[in-house]
Amino acid sequence: MKFLHQVVLPCTFVIISIFLPSQLAASNTNLDTLYVTIPDLEGAIGDTITLDFQVRNFKEVVGLQFDFRFDTSMMSFVGLDLGDLEVIGWGSFGFQNIEQGSVRFSWADFTNNSFTMEDNSYLFSIKMKVQQPIYTLEGMVSISEEVITAEYISSSLEQGHVKLIVDELSTSSELRKLLEYINVAPNPTSGETLLRLSLTQRSPVTLSVYNDLGQRLSTQRMNLAAGQHALPLSFAHAGRYWCRIQLPEGSRTTAILVKR
Repeated sequence: MKFLHQVVLPCTFVIISIFLPSQLAASNTNLDTLYVTIPDLEGAIGDTITLDFQVRNFKEVVGLQFDFRFDTSMMSFVGLDLGDLEVIGWGSFGFQNIEQGSVRFSWADFTNNSFTMEDNSYLFSIKMKVQQPIYTLEGMVSISEEVITAEYISSSLEQGHVKLIVDELSTSSELRKLLEYINVAPNPTSGETLLRLSLTQRSPVTLSVYNDLGQRLSTQRMNLAAGQHALPLSFAHAGRYWCRIQLPEGSRTTAILVKR
């Protein structure tokens, strides 16, 4: 197994591959997961949004790597701020493929040191310029396994998984208490689908559907009782759409893909 470590030279980024000790090839049946979470955000054309990469279960880590991907038709890279782990610097990032929507992160310290961060500590933040209206980051950002394996190394030299979560960190606690879940299925759809949601109490609800250009196609205003609801949605043309549920406490938005 290779773990990539990056160092920075003047005016360029160089990736050096280092083979870890043979212990890394040992049994990995007890793999754990390090979670990297970013808030789900909205943005209008021209806005700058900040993706705060927060960590959970970051315990006795000596190495971490992943390739962060984003949809270049929707947003472009503006800048980067370092976070709470002081040993991470600019040399941990690779921007060679930034025009293709790829930011590579790779850090390792195989001395006697290991590092633990409290849950929701900041690893780093990436600033993005919005090029098309964004109603959710779901489906627009991901961690890729195409070039390097998304993994971390513990102080005992065991490998663990890394998972990116688009979290509702920016959603108010009041909304989370009221709106238990929201889901669209089937998704992708051939044209007919159902938006399912569950409320803990009666509430006014506004359901709006937008196309990929940010144009509002329809709006329904309802007063829904507590419990589960299934709202039918119909689309005449293929494409990507955005469904926003607005409640007094806040809003949630989900993407819908229509295929013909």
